[in-house]
Amino acid sequence: MKAKTFLLLITLPTVLLLSACCDPAPNPEPPKQTTITVSPESLSLTVGKSEQLSVVVSPKEVAVTYQSKNPTIATVDAQGVVTGVAVGETVVIIQAGEATKSVPVTVKEAPIQVPQELPMLKFGIPRNDYEKIEDAEVIAYEQKLGRTQQEVDYRPSGFYGEGLTTIPAVVYAIPITDDADLILAYSKESVADCKRTQAMLYQLGFSEVQEAEVSNYLGDVKKGLRATLKSDPSVTVSMMDLPNEKLGTVMFMEFAKRINSNPLVQAKHGILSDVKDFPSLDALRTKDIEQFKTFEEKLALRTYRRNESPKDTHLFFRTEEAKVEKTNLEYAFYVAPDKEAHGFGLIITQLLCISSERDLRSKEFKQYLATNGFDQNYTISEDNVLDVYNAHGDRCRVTIVRLGQDDYVYQMYIFPKES
Repeated sequence: MKAKTFLLLITLPTVLLLSACCDPAPNPEPPKQTTITVSPESLSLTVGKSEQLSVVVSPKEVAVTYQSKNPTIATVDAQGVVTGVAVGETVVIIQAGEATKSVPVTVKEAPIQVPQELPMLKFGIPRNDYEKIEDAEVIAYEQKLGRTQQEVDYRPSGFYGEGLTTIPAVVYAIPITDDADLILAYSKESVADCKRTQAMLYQLGFSEVQEAEVSNYLGDVKKGLRATLKSDPSVTVSMMDLPNEKLGTVMFMEFAKRINSNPLVQAKHGILSDVKDFPSLDALRTKDIEQFKTFEEKLALRTYRRNESPKDTHLFFRTEEAKVEKTNLEYAFYVAPDKEAHGFGLIITQLLCISSERDLRSKEFKQYLATNGFDQNYTISEDNVLDVYNAHGDRCRVTIVRLGQDDYVYQMYIFPKES
């Protein structure tokens, strides 16, 4: 009996040991895939200027490194600050674990430093019975530059000075009924070679000067240049070659500030024609709300508002207060059906930049729609409802909407093509 008990005591641990050895080892969790989100996705710098890249890595603990493919064009430090070195193009490579992200960098020549000779950007100045300017601020500004008030190109509200290097003459207070107020300037430079004039524009805060087909209030239409005032996009400047022998100038400049003629809607700023801020129809088609959030986080203009989202499939993203001047959209409201339901839903937005029918029909707004891919079959009905399509057949509609007794807004509806 004792022998059997001893044998059992020996056998039992052996069986338990063998059993433990045979149990399969638990599968380790797969490592999380590293993702990199960077803003901005491309950079345009001038020589000597720097800009900080904003980089978000997931998981957060993964180390980030930066490298410029061509440090003779642009350098990047360990914190992601990119600095322009010489004119040209290169790429900054961001690496986190196995993930990489490329940021194209364009470096342009720094604007030359020249004395400011352009007119004071003061619009809507009244003129006296003799059509001359009495505004003390403008008169003091012009006297300091060396221009005196006299007739310029048949306009009594002009200022002229012989000793100026580039801009000898300007004219203030040219009203265009229900459209804009103008300031005119005359440059000795031409459209093809106007470095000094452009440098003055940059000093005043205008955006990069672009080639464009421009027109003036006299009805002339030519290939020229255009720029927008960054702090107030309702102010633009157009430039064309229009020689004036009497003044000794070559290029005609027209500064315009649009007048909002529709009191029903108050725009928060002018039309930003070159911003890409449309919500994502591709994300909407997936019916996956996480893709809505991922796209909006990457865009970095709007934040998810859970308390303003009425359903799990209806997500509301409101523009951040600090980003209002960088976008034309007040919000993006993704209205998606359930995954099993037919169709893809729609996206509703509200425009920050439209205050009148004239804005709705403007070249700037048409360009903005085209910048975001909607440039097909552009039509405006007699009721001022705008419809436009993109190359995939998706439809964008803009119309004025009454929210309250005296509250009107311009809303935009984006409908994905169903098939």
